[in-house]
Amino acid sequence: SAATANGITDTITVTVTEVVAEKLEIQGANKIKIGSETDVTAVFYPADTTIQRVEWSSDDEDIAAVDEKGHIVANNVGKATIIATAKDVQTEFVLEVEPIAVERIDITTTIGEKFKSGDEADFTATVYPANATYPEVTWSVENPAIVSVSEDGSIEALSCGETVVIAT
Repeated sequence: SAATANGITDTITVTVTEVVAEKLEIQGANKIKIGSETDVTAVFYPADTTIQRVEWSSDDEDIAAVDEKGHIVANNVGKATIIATAKDVQTEFVLEVEPIAVERIDITTTIGEKFKSGDEADFTATVYPANATYPEVTWSVENPAIVSVSEDGSIEALSCGETVVIAT
């Protein structure tokens, strides 16, 4: 309302309305490596939505946990649904937590590369990177008639010839 010095007044009524969210979108990576962290954000449509508070949740915290600010920690390999809930809308997306792949395997042995029939040796496989999700090694040989290999990389020369020892 307004008033003049001589007492004339006028009043107007103003109504302020809430801009209601019509849509909510989650922005951020949908694939991350196990053990890593990332942030996601919520985008409101329309952009001038009045109340823009978001509650974050994960349907599987063992796979990926999310905090109240949209910060995600990848705990295990798999898929988890990340959910953003606001006053009027909710949305979700599937986050895939990927393993850290083996990039290289180095094989070493203390005996060298030449053996006599009946000789035994231990082979060791070093997996890189050291934090690979699945560092287990399976041993094999191209020609098992020449060399036998055990699950732990121990070999025994059986006969003359040449073969390849493989760590997978």
